[in-house]
Amino acid sequence: SALRKTLILVVDNSFADRETLKTILGEKGYSVVTASTGAEALARVKEKRFDIIFLDVSLPDTDGVQLFEQVKVVDPGVAVIMMTGYLEEELVRMAISQGAYTCIYKPFNVNKILSLVGEISRQRRR
Repeated sequence: SALRKTLILVVDNSFADRETLKTILGEKGYSVVTASTGAEALARVKEKRFDIIFLDVSLPDTDGVQLFEQVKVVDPGVAVIMMTGYLEEELVRMAISQGAYTCIYKPFNVNKILSLVGEISRQRRR
């Protein structure tokens, strides 16, 4: 239904970053689930269909690009936004060439995040 909330998964090993995104997006009425490791993220993706995944490039148990590939196998339609605190140009380029939606840099630009999520949500409703 058109009223179904956009469901978002935030994958980041930083508690502060996970909570920041969860708060920002939750306040705008989005449903947000979080994961702190690649293994946890993959498990979540297997049990639920997310509209958008915010995926940190550097995770404790895997790198974000590898996880991105695994996620796309499970759910080819999900929009994945890569996140990084560093200019990991090579990794980011790889992910985008393989179909990541975009990459955002930390510290977060709240307006940019909200406009991205809004844009993807509108595309999904069509």
